[in-house]
Amino acid sequence: MGSNKEFRDTLSNFRGAIQQAGEQSRNPGLQMILERGRTFSLLPQLRWAAAVAVLLGLITVPIYQQAEQRREAERVRQDREDALLLQQVNESLSRPVPRAMAVLMGVGN
Repeated sequence: MGSNKEFRDTLSNFRGAIQQAGEQSRNPGLQMILERGRTFSLLPQLRWAAAVAVLLGLITVPIYQQAEQRREAERVRQDREDALLLQQVNESLSRPVPRAMAVLMGVGN
């Protein structure tokens, strides 16, 4: 029984010493510790977000440029086809004699 009481007394003295040391030291308080923990934990998240944004930029810029090159090539092809069609229409309109009449009149096609 005596050793049990001694253990409790020793533990009580230790607890009291820890509490006293905590009261004497500058303790920022639980709320301050929790807020500081949130601030520090936000920094790695911001770093990850920045890294993901840079990575997305590195991936999407070449894809966008390639799509833009394809659109430009399609525009050039369409412009050529339009110019050829316009030339054919102009040639058809500038005939001295309509095609249907050319056969009857003996004019070359």
